[in-house]
This record gives sequence, structure tokens and C-alpha cells, in this order.
Amino acid sequence: MCLEADCHFFGHGTTKNYDKAVHFYIKAMKLGSVKATLALAWIFEEGIGVPSDMDQAKKFYEMYENEEPYAVYSLGRMYEEGNDPDGDGRPDMAKAYRYYEKARWLGSPEADIKIASLYMKGIPGVLE
Repeated sequence: MCLEADCHFFGHGTTKNYDKAVHFYIKAMKLGSVKATLALAWIFEEGIGVPSDMDQAKKFYEMYENEEPYAVYSLGRMYEEGNDPDGDGRPDMAKAYRYYEKARWLGSPEADIKIASLYMKGIPGVLE
């Protein structure tokens, strides 16, 4: 299912069709595919072929926030960019930092780099 979704999303062996890709990613997600769930999160976050929907993106990322480094890192990025659907549109660096730390401990190399950068810049009230 996920492979078929990828083919439609990227246009491998067929014409790009985001509607079909989302359809097959949803089917794969319902069968327990982590990859499909995270692909859907990114699609909804970026609004690729669908209207951007941060609530939906966050929901999909949160499904794997205890085990998947990319999901945890992405939640941190959402907080850093002020894209938390429950927030006020401003960055929440304290929450972002906590998610980056968690992603780091789950093995995310991107989180290692982000944490190093934050230590260099500092975060008022968190890292000074």
C-alpha cells in the first residue's frame, strides 16, 4: 500500500496524483504503517496536494511521539516555528527544546545538530 502511495506521490511509473497518494497512505496507515503515517503528517503540514492542516499533521506525528525520532523532531520543529495548532502562533522554544532532546535520545541526528545550535545561541529561560 505504502509503495503504491509513493508511486502516485512521486510519479514513479505513473502520473503524479496526490489524491491517490493520500488515499493509499491512509489505507497503509490504517494497516499500521509508520512510514505512511509520517508521510501523511508531512503532506498535511506542508499542504502538498491537500490544504495545509497543522491539527492533522500534529495528530499524525503524535501517534509515534514515543518511538519514532522523525515524529518527535517534527513536533519540536512545529513548536519552534510557531505552528502548534493549539498555540498562539508564536514559537515555544521551551517545548521545542524538550521535543528535540527526546528526539535526540531516540537517535535523531537532526536533533543532535539542532540541540548543538540551540546551545550555541541559547534559549532565554531554558538554555542561557
